[in-house]
Amino acid sequence: MEKIFSSKFKIILGIFFAFLFVKFLSPSIFLANTPRIRPYFFEDLINSPKNFIASFFIKKNNSDLIIGQNPIPEAYLKTIAPGVKAYEDKKNNVLYIKYEKNAKFEKKVFKTPSGKTIEVYIPQGLMK
Repeated sequence: MEKIFSSKFKIILGIFFAFLFVKFLSPSIFLANTPRIRPYFFEDLINSPKNFIASFFIKKNNSDLIIGQNPIPEAYLKTIAPGVKAYEDKKNNVLYIKYEKNAKFEKKVFKTPSGKTIEVYIPQGLMK
């Protein structure tokens, strides 16, 4: 009887851990609900202990743009609205946005075909 209870407990525990893995870890490992692994997963995995430790010592500023450890030079940034600058890295297919504290944003609400509501903040003067 004790052996049966032990094996049932192990099965239930295994199902529980599988659920936790699928719910919390798989979105950070796999790319958009596909069996493909995210391109930067291993890089993030290697850097995560360093980033965790550094988060205790480094004060983060949301308006600073950082690629690795080097900030983007001002010469690359293009003004797209008052107080908002952007840079598109075509090689990595990434858009970096830098905004000043006095930048003003408009709130736009969009509805997806599935009925989900999405709020987007767009710099004033960018869309009319």
